[in-house]
Amino acid sequence: MGIARGAPGTVVGVMVDAPEPDAGDATDRPGASDAPRPAARKLDRRTIAICALIGLVAALVTALVASALLSDDSSGSDLELEEARGANTERLLAQPVDTVDGGTSDLAAYAADQPMLINIWASNCVPCIDEMPLLEQARADNPGVTFVGVASQDDPAKAAALAKQTGITYPYVLDPTGEVAYEADGTSMPTTVLLNAEGDLVAARSGAFHTQDDLQSFVDQAG
Repeated sequence: MGIARGAPGTVVGVMVDAPEPDAGDATDRPGASDAPRPAARKLDRRTIAICALIGLVAALVTALVASALLSDDSSGSDLELEEARGANTERLLAQPVDTVDGGTSDLAAYAADQPMLINIWASNCVPCIDEMPLLEQARADNPGVTFVGVASQDDPAKAAALAKQTGITYPYVLDPTGEVAYEADGTSMPTTVLLNAEGDLVAARSGAFHTQDDLQSFVDQAG
């Protein structure tokens, strides 16, 4: 430490000598180290490609699982055909229905001492519409089987328009309350019920037929 002086007897200031830096203390101060920091590791192209492939496989597996779950949970009418739980044919045939000319009847009135196929549909059911030409062809191929359509809870005008559009020639009736569909005990639309000549249940299926052979195999169960 030194004293700076001006004129005689006057103290101008005090000078303090700063201590010399201790080389040993350099490493104790943040940022003081001259040692280079390790560089960030860069992924090579092979590693990046493997990671991308793993991500793609995981995404595909997730999509497949989600698709399977949605397929199992779906209740739409275009599901694969499945057996209905079983209709009570006596109640089914006795349910009142409306005829296209404005009268009332029941399905028993259409029985003719021969097997009978009852197809339950609706004009807003796309799978129902798609299978109706198959039913018309099956009716022509099986004159010994009575075919009857049932438009369930449908607008009469729309049902008539659909029957004309698809060209069905077998009779159909209207089920305004849905009781016929309920008694058929199907799980989706359309539902098709096959009875033998005695009026006993032979087969019942829910979902649309997609091929003529599939439908014919169903009709053949009537014997």
